[in-house]
Amino acid sequence: MLAKVGCLQSMLKATPWAVSTALVLAWTDPHRRYKLLLLLFGGAGVALVLKVLHIAMRGLCKNPLEGAYLLGSLLYAFAKTVLQFVTRGFKPIFPQWTLRFELFRIFIRVGMELYGERVLGDESYASIVREQSEWFGTFWGRKACRKAGKRYEPVKINGLEHIWLRSQTPRKPGTKRLVVLYAHGGGFAIMSPRLYIHFSNALCSFIEKELVRQLGPEAAGKVHVEIFLANYRKVPKHSYPTQPQDIVEVYEHLLYHENLDPSQVVLAGDSAGAGLIMSAMLRERRTKPHFLPLCAALLCPYVDLTGDEQPSPYCILTPECCNAVLKAYHPLIEDQTKWGDASSIHCDLRNLPPVFVQTGDLDSIHQHAVRLVAKAKADGVSNWEYDVHPLMSHVFPIFPAWFLPHADLAIEKMANFIVRQLRPTLKTSSGFNPSAMAA
Repeated sequence: MLAKVGCLQSMLKATPWAVSTALVLAWTDPHRRYKLLLLLFGGAGVALVLKVLHIAMRGLCKNPLEGAYLLGSLLYAFAKTVLQFVTRGFKPIFPQWTLRFELFRIFIRVGMELYGERVLGDESYASIVREQSEWFGTFWGRKACRKAGKRYEPVKINGLEHIWLRSQTPRKPGTKRLVVLYAHGGGFAIMSPRLYIHFSNALCSFIEKELVRQLGPEAAGKVHVEIFLANYRKVPKHSYPTQPQDIVEVYEHLLYHENLDPSQVVLAGDSAGAGLIMSAMLRERRTKPHFLPLCAALLCPYVDLTGDEQPSPYCILTPECCNAVLKAYHPLIEDQTKWGDASSIHCDLRNLPPVFVQTGDLDSIHQHAVRLVAKAKADGVSNWEYDVHPLMSHVFPIFPAWFLPHADLAIEKMANFIVRQLRPTLKTSSGFNPSAMAA
């Protein structure tokens, strides 16, 4: 027995020398050296891919087994989508779509079908997705800002980070500011203002082009466009009415501290963010009607807590996600009398500023927009505009043009609406004294 132990110890001592000798011999042979390098770099590449996948999926998956299952599901869905693309003669499923958009939709859809409820209902996962959106949005947004001649400026208000998007050229004296306060979507739980830096560059650019088209170069030069990407506390850690109150507070902060007149501010948002914009306007109408903004723009708004959405197979939203949003957002979802302005289609919509409602008919919450516009008409409102895009799914306008060219058309229509509302106000004063108005 002692002899065996001694033999094993001798082998262990000799192993490092044996390995070193084998590596030296392999390195001196060009053919073996090539195989050794291939093995080393191949192993490092596989390890890097696995690490990236782990980082990317940790906002969805509990463990590597779930990650492997998600990866397998994605590969199958991708292969199926590409095969269908080829059999259609290399054409996307709809003329307005691209293969890139199809694959991205599949990526989100599969992830939401498997683990969407967890992401929207568990803070530990939702916070990871928010961090990922911040990182990606910063990287992507910097490139967009350089291309558009803009800059983004983080600012802390009420303990939250918000983002200013401004021109790199200083504002000229005597120009009138137009500020678009934008509330991002994400089921009230995920995403961040930084993810929308790229989109806000596109929106700002289209507004500037519309100013030139509608007013002429000289008059357009007297308007300085800025985007304010507003943040708010997220579910499931914070539930209604925290989110709409956060939007109200940051809006009033802009009026007071930026010396902005309400006629210089547009409130806008997509999905859950659009719902918060509606809630914020209803609150201002009730308490400070003189604070109502120039107008509002709602992209694919989430404004109905009824919970009877018709699922669309072409949308990134799944029924499970919609149910998770309801449960996480409103603590008294079972009692309709407690919904309040969280479900704005059940509110009186009179005496609000002009509202632009945009939607796609393949959106799982398309009926939210339809019902909201119908409710406004039933209330006798005539200054709203409804813009529906056939064969478009949820929040399609926020995608870049190289990803989904049709998105530019949607943003252009939104910009056209905003400038048309601005034109009658250009002869008014750009200063604002909230205290004086309140008095």
